[in-house]
Amino acid sequence: MAGGKTNYELGVVNSTALAVPGDIGLGVSSGNCTTIAINAPIADGSTPAASPAIQCTISSPGRIGAGATIQLVRTATGLYNCTTTGFGAAAYKPTGCS
Repeated sequence: MAGGKTNYELGVVNSTALAVPGDIGLGVSSGNCTTIAINAPIADGSTPAASPAIQCTISSPGRIGAGATIQLVRTATGLYNCTTTGFGAAAYKPTGCS
């Protein structure tokens, strides 16, 4: 996901259409993600935030929790926050993610 963040931001800044993970150089899945999805902000800049901007559904989550996801959320000011869903214990969340 982090590898796609720069291309995502360039797409937002340059008003490039972002619809699929390939638009930011990511595949639709990876060894760690059963699915990777993106959501673009409104192209005209009226809604510069996207939640989630980039999302990974964890592959083989095991102790983490079924259906666990990690997201990068883009705020209206262009900052990114890492959030998670479905994690059974906070100990399994990546450092810096809420």
